[in-house]
Amino acid sequence: MITLMLMRHAKSDWADESLSDFERPLNARGKKAAPLMGDWMREHHLIPTRILCSTATRTKETLFGLEKAWAAHPSEKVVVEFVDELYLATPTTILDTIQHHHRDAERLLVIGHNPGMELLATQLSGQQIEMTTANVVVLNANPIWEDALSDLTAWKLVHHEKPKKE
Repeated sequence: MITLMLMRHAKSDWADESLSDFERPLNARGKKAAPLMGDWMREHHLIPTRILCSTATRTKETLFGLEKAWAAHPSEKVVVEFVDELYLATPTTILDTIQHHHRDAERLLVIGHNPGMELLATQLSGQQIEMTTANVVVLNANPIWEDALSDLTAWKLVHHEKPKKE
């Protein structure tokens, strides 16, 4: 069984108009949501073995929030790769990136942006998925990446988790 997790970055800050879209950081809500989702992933034994993350500031900060939640449990070895192509990527580009970078990960997390993440989650799950900020969609397939990526109907939706309101 392989697990693919798709995560939309946490809520970003629009206050500084001098920043490009690529440079926007997380706002206060986003900085709270990312570690909450990291806690949820840890509690559900979903800490990834490999992460592919967009190089935008808000996706990197989302990753750092997840890692903060995992730091108290350092037994998991997580390999992180920052991938420029994931910035505002289409579902096809996300799938191509997974194909080229999965490295046979048991649990792969991709951190990116809408609309691509939402469209891909919908395509793979066969259900309409709305991915608001910091949402994580968890999908499973058996057992080989190449087979699962060539037959997109092989994926089964396991979770669609949203940050809990405090």
